[in-house]
Amino acid sequence: MKIAKVFLLSLILSITIFAQNDNASEKDKNITFRASGDLTLSPYGKVINGWETVDNRPQGSGEPKYEKQKFDDYEITFLSEYAYNLMLGFDVKDKFSFDIRISNPNGYEADLIPFGGGTAKGWNPLKEDENGDHPYLPTLPNAYFTWKTNNVYIYGGLLEVKGNTTLDLSAGLETGNGLYTSDANWGTIFNNSQAGVKFGFDFSKNFALNLTAGFPSNSNEYNIELPQGNDLRFILDANINAGNFTISPVAHARVLRNIYLTYDKESGYDNFRNAIFHSYGLDAGFEFGNAFKLDIGAAAGNIVLYKQEYYEILPDGNNGELLATEREKMFGFLAKAAPSLTFGINEASVSYSFGLLRYKESEIIYENGNYNKTNYLFYYNDLFASWHFRFNDYVAFGPMFAWTSNTYKLKLDYKIGDDTKKEIDESSPVGINVFRFGMEFVANF
Repeated sequence: MKIAKVFLLSLILSITIFAQNDNASEKDKNITFRASGDLTLSPYGKVINGWETVDNRPQGSGEPKYEKQKFDDYEITFLSEYAYNLMLGFDVKDKFSFDIRISNPNGYEADLIPFGGGTAKGWNPLKEDENGDHPYLPTLPNAYFTWKTNNVYIYGGLLEVKGNTTLDLSAGLETGNGLYTSDANWGTIFNNSQAGVKFGFDFSKNFALNLTAGFPSNSNEYNIELPQGNDLRFILDANINAGNFTISPVAHARVLRNIYLTYDKESGYDNFRNAIFHSYGLDAGFEFGNAFKLDIGAAAGNIVLYKQEYYEILPDGNNGELLATEREKMFGFLAKAAPSLTFGINEASVSYSFGLLRYKESEIIYENGNYNKTNYLFYYNDLFASWHFRFNDYVAFGPMFAWTSNTYKLKLDYKIGDDTKKEIDESSPVGINVFRFGMEFVANF
């Protein structure tokens, strides 16, 4: 399949180059061709360490004494990554356009250069891996048309859907990659690609509304037993401009099908259920002249993965009164701030985000007022900083630093009669830190 895509891309590129040389035909058809691209190379070192909570009481003595203790071992590796994009497109009389984007295999997540002994050892683009795939061949994340009439835009195909705080939160919860905005975000997970249709409405120069309906890729980590299919994703976003200030509210929903299925070969699917994941957020941008910019954002989302109701069983076998309701659900919150400063050839930027995930593994609420809740609390920190030296409009390079952390705790919350208790399991906290430091080289045309 990937080879067929590469062939198709080569054919499209050849036609594009040929058409660009046919100036007379271009003028007759009022067709304008476009081409741009970018390349990022990043050699860096990565350090992983962390801590866990241990019982440091003397053997055989009283109550446990929990203390934070660093891991005895840690990992240091040196890696090099690359990422590229080639964008091609054409416009017909400002009414119709077609765009494609070719990227490296993992897209914005970047791919590792398999260096060995100072050379790119075994880096053969046509070489197959153990699964028969070609891990170094380019991919086609975007291929879509745009049709414009008056102030209405219609898009269709492999759409380019750029990330924001709300979609970063959604991607992290759906895939279990954590709530980050730099290390693992919408772009690195989905490569800004969704198959579907999009409707855009420009009500004025300062207000636009967009509705996207798509079919997500197979990324639902909660469907373990069977492959998922026929998922739907809806994104409603607005762009509001007021001079140097912009606001972009976003509402997102995804239907996660085939959650917790049981399967019998004779009867087929059983206990089929659809879960709907909702997330909402707001991004805002400030520009102070041409030198300083500030982007901020916040988003929250929740999903009920499982729901079971328990009833009293009457003598005749029918259900009586409702006794209790059990749920498994998740709630996530993500906030970020990203200032940037440009002066001379210097481009400095910092991005920080904090994420909170509450996973209620079991929440049983009884009709008599009692309850029993088992929660896992995850805390995420994500910091990325870079300082680029830009020599012209096409080339920049400079140092970068990144830090991510993930900490989780087990929280117990229950009420049985007059006995109410909320506590953190002191033996559960574990934390992981990942540091990256290196250089970035960025080129674009």
